[in-house]
This record gives sequence, structure tokens and C-alpha cells, in this order.
Amino acid sequence: MTVVVGAGLSQLQVINRALTFLGENAIFSRNDGSAAAEIVDNIYPITLTAALQRAPWSFCRRQATLNRLVQTPQFGFANAYQLPADCIVVLNCNARPFQLYVDRLYTDRGDPVRIEYRYQPVEPELPAHFIDAMTKQLAADMALSITENSTRRTEWTQSAELAWPIAIAVDQAQQTLVEMNPAAFDLVNARY
Repeated sequence: MTVVVGAGLSQLQVINRALTFLGENAIFSRNDGSAAAEIVDNIYPITLTAALQRAPWSFCRRQATLNRLVQTPQFGFANAYQLPADCIVVLNCNARPFQLYVDRLYTDRGDPVRIEYRYQPVEPELPAHFIDAMTKQLAADMALSITENSTRRTEWTQSAELAWPIAIAVDQAQQTLVEMNPAAFDLVNARY
């Protein structure tokens, strides 16, 4: 198994890569006063969050043991637990049944409550395969506003649609493969 680490690019480098795709000059910050910076500031956070929610990326998963809160739920469950501040989505939990309420997890189970969750990494943690697809998506999302050209938007949308399956495949290659038992296949045993 190969481990992919972050590409080490800053947020600005990621953004400027997408702007370069569109033939736009680089910006110096998301609030440098340029028209491109204003467009980026409006579009980038949504594009990044949507990209992180697109697949069960291995690079933005964490595990945590939750802290039980003193204040109990008003009804329905016996215990309330604080979710980590960087939690975007709870992927798995050892306490069933449970219900999420804003930044809390409610359950009848006592300690310990453990979760696996997706968090929003900072840009230097994003691997190259994700950045490649995400910057193409960002170019597609900004194309009409930046270039006023619907053909450019279509071109970058198609480019992003081709890049996402590749990024997902590279990421899935980071997972442990399940070992197969050859005896489970009747065709293998039928020869003998």
C-alpha cells in the first residue's frame, strides 16, 4: 500500500492554479480588491466543501472518543456528547442508535462513545490527486464569472468530470484490500 501525503500547496496556490487554467492573472489574496479575488472569495469555499463531500476521501478522516456533556438532552436520549470542532460528517459511531444535533451527538449509550468522521483539512494537507480534480472543478465553477464564456465553462466542467473518477480511484488505492479466499470460488475447486 502506497501512502499519499499532502501536496503542500497553500490555499492561494490552489486558487491561482484554477485562475491560470482560465487565463486569468494570479491574485495576491482572496481579498486583494480585484474582481477575480471577489469571485474566488464567493466560490472557493463552496467548491472545496462540495469536493470534500464528493467521496469518502481517505486523507480527511479522523477518529475521536467524544466527551460527554454535563447537560443532558431535554428528551429522547440519556446522554449528549460534543462533536469535534473540525467535524464535517460523522461516518461511523459505536453508539447506536444516535442522533446528531448541530455540534452534538445524542445517544442512550454511556462512555466511551467513539466516532470516525470527515474533517476539512487545510490546503497543504490536500493530496495532488484531489487538488488536480478540485482545481479543474474550481475553474469550471468560476469560468462564466471570470471569462464570460459559456464554452470555457463547459470545457472545464468536462475536464473536472474526467478528473474526479481518477482522483477517487487513486484515493481508494490507499485503502487496505480485503484478502480473497480462493476456496470460496466453486470454479477453482471444480478442477480438482
